[in-house]
Amino acid sequence: MKYDLYARGIRLLLNRSFRRRLAVSWGERTARDVTGRAKSLYRAIVQRSPSIGGRENPLTMNVLVAAFAAAVYKAADGMISPEEFGQVFSDAVEQSPAFTVFAKGMSKKIFTREWQDKRNRLATESQKRAYPADFVSEFVYGDTVSEYGIIYRECGICKLLEREACSELATQMCKFDYVTAKHMHSELIRTKTIAGGDGQCDFWFRKG
Repeated sequence: MKYDLYARGIRLLLNRSFRRRLAVSWGERTARDVTGRAKSLYRAIVQRSPSIGGRENPLTMNVLVAAFAAAVYKAADGMISPEEFGQVFSDAVEQSPAFTVFAKGMSKKIFTREWQDKRNRLATESQKRAYPADFVSEFVYGDTVSEYGIIYRECGICKLLEREACSELATQMCKFDYVTAKHMHSELIRTKTIAGGDGQCDFWFRKG
């Protein structure tokens, strides 16, 4: 992947909220040291990660967020368990102003036919597997526009974390999907995850 303005922007948007959250547990100095080391680690992770289509693929943002999370976890160098990091990740992202703006915008889109048709096209395109590091999904229309499903056969985040030898973070990051759903004023029902050892992730969203 290219370490371009988009990739740098993701780091800048998340860095402060991660530093503040880490400071709660470790103090400001240690938090600054960890996020400082994470800066160069993040750049290296992005640059060695295969592209999944750049900004043409909206899920590139998900992979970049996972790359930043992996960088912070590695920069902590054993100071934090995967479970503890999962809580840090959830708190830091939820408290990020950028996430609030993103979720608010998505809440106005996801229960429209226009957005769902677009998401269906993205899923169909992913099944061609043009980018091996990408997500592969299927879109499922609901009986009404107020519900829909996405079945993931392959997860780009799991792939990145496996390449970076920190697969233990995957199940922790999956928990944040419920936080995202809450902020998008929707209910998420899910019984399976790839990170949890299942063959797929079965997302079902209903308007809250």
